Amino acid sequence: MADEAEGIRQLKLADAAMVALDADTAVTHLSAAISAFTAARRRREAALACARLGGLFGDFLGNPTAARAWYVRATRMIENEPPCIEQGWVAIASLGCDVDDPELLLANAELAHGRPAAPAFPSWTPACASS
Repeated sequence: MADEAEGIRQLKLADAAMVALDADTAVTHLSAAISAFTAARRRREAALACARLGGLFGDFLGNPTAARAWYVRATRMIENEPPCIEQGWVAIASLGCDVDDPELLLANAELAHGRPAAPAFPSWTPACASS
């Protein structure tokens, strides 16, 4: 339970760092969140944090190679989970222009479409994205 709470705390710190446009600090906090959620055996939450880290590297820091590695890690973390909304979020974490294979892009979109609907944005969505 302490690890899960620490993961949540680290996500909030990452959100604050992103609001301040401090990418390096956000990377540190997202990495810590992944470690904490992994230690707590919260694979879904860890996968979402990996996807966020991939987005940070790809969209904010301009490092598509690092982004792909985090997206792959996110996918692997939850590929054997029962169908869940997190699989959908991870499947579409990378934008269409960042996916080289159109068949993979279509497969990811279909996977996301087939997952249960979320009532709202997941808790890791930065506050600035929901306004």
